[in-house]
Amino acid sequence: STPVDLVVWPENVVDVEGPIDANRENAALSALAERLHTTLVAGITEGVDATTFLNVAQVYLPDGSVGERYEKVRRVPFGEYVPMRPLIEWAAGDSSGLPSRDARVGTGPAVLHTPAGPLAVAISWEIFFTNRGRDGVLHGGEILLNPTNGSSYWLTEVQSQQVASSRLRAIENDRWVLQAAPTGFSAIVTPGGRVVERTDISQQAVLERIVERRAGETIATRIGPNPVVGASMALVALSWWLATGRPIPGRRSRRSTPPS
Repeated sequence: STPVDLVVWPENVVDVEGPIDANRENAALSALAERLHTTLVAGITEGVDATTFLNVAQVYLPDGSVGERYEKVRRVPFGEYVPMRPLIEWAAGDSSGLPSRDARVGTGPAVLHTPAGPLAVAISWEIFFTNRGRDGVLHGGEILLNPTNGSSYWLTEVQSQQVASSRLRAIENDRWVLQAAPTGFSAIVTPGGRVVERTDISQQAVLERIVERRAGETIATRIGPNPVVGASMALVALSWWLATGRPIPGRRSRRSTPPS
């Protein structure tokens, strides 16, 4: 096969109890990266204890050694954790289908330093929000990875929305986005937001493309969403003020007096 610099696997395709380096899967992943002489980013779920687990993007280096990891920060409510668990479990009963363990919140920047370059990471639905991809790019990420798994969604709407979100993050940050999924859509998106490769739902396929490592920050990356949110709130407030017929502060109203 043609040598490649980077291989991206989907979210939680490797499921282990305890740290990955204490499991036999670790040796298999290391051997694969060494055999391909490539940087491998694998999606791993690590059971921490009876009540918690970690959702991780783990790097394996071309020499077979283990590199950096990113632990998912933004969790899916009722998918990866149950808010107010005691109350919800009491209300839902035994047959609720709630996850038995909660994902632990990760820490640290959303970037992986690898021989293929610094890689920004947004795991799964983190791509729907600005902050994780932006954080990775602000920390030097030159490509944005989105390992994901849409198995919880049996319709295509959410998967389609995720591709749309990947396009938004690509444009926002001026980065290629590589989306890898075992059940949803896998896709490659240009910095301009164009989808140049995409699988069907649950299609087994290998997407291969030459992508550019890009540096620098866009205005959107630099300032984030807060100014836009603030301006939107100001417009809503102004619209409400005008709709209620109240005078704008600092502006004198004029009234015409009918002739006597």
